[in-house]
Amino acid sequence: MADIRTTPTLSGFVGADEDPISDSGRWLASDTGVWVPAARKGNKLTNSNTGTLGFSSWQPNTYDDNSPLELWGLATGGGGGAGGEGWRMGFYQQGTGDGAGAGTIDGYSLVHFSAGSPLVIIRRYTNGGFTALASVGVGFLGGYFYFKRDGNNLEFWESADAVTWTQILTATDSTYHGAFRLALGAEDQGFGQICSWDHFGGGSSGNNTTLPQIIRRPSTR
Repeated sequence: MADIRTTPTLSGFVGADEDPISDSGRWLASDTGVWVPAARKGNKLTNSNTGTLGFSSWQPNTYDDNSPLELWGLATGGGGGAGGEGWRMGFYQQGTGDGAGAGTIDGYSLVHFSAGSPLVIIRRYTNGGFTALASVGVGFLGGYFYFKRDGNNLEFWESADAVTWTQILTATDSTYHGAFRLALGAEDQGFGQICSWDHFGGGSSGNNTTLPQIIRRPSTR
């Protein structure tokens, strides 16, 4: 299976357990006022403790949205319980933007709740608070997630095999532009359905609008 992604693999989360994850300064909490930093456990990015949401931003890279932004990853776990277990993906401007203070975020998030009645939401964050831009109920799918920002358009796609992709949700918003960081989150609200990321990649994709074809176990870079 050829790998035709337009953005690289950034981490396979391979290494000793680390809570919170830092990997020599490449990660920090996406919003210190709301979420705890994510952890690496068993070569996966996950939440720090049962009943928490671990959410961290990839450092030190920022990606300018003068060309499309991509974020993709292999989501594992979830799919049970009655709580809000799930995964999050985001394009964030941390500590910048209108009214944003230290440790808060502006930007966009994809939230995929896997438990109870599965739901996907695209949100805009301002100074750590959010507004839902679009949402849809879904069956629990899991697998490869793909979040894209192209101009004012936001798109979320899912795939079971990284070959056949289904568009799940779209939204439009023009509030934020400029340089963004990539962020991943994994949530467990105490019902034991641990949600994790097996590996991820992303960045600025240039003008290539073809969906990425992601190999199942990309090499760590």
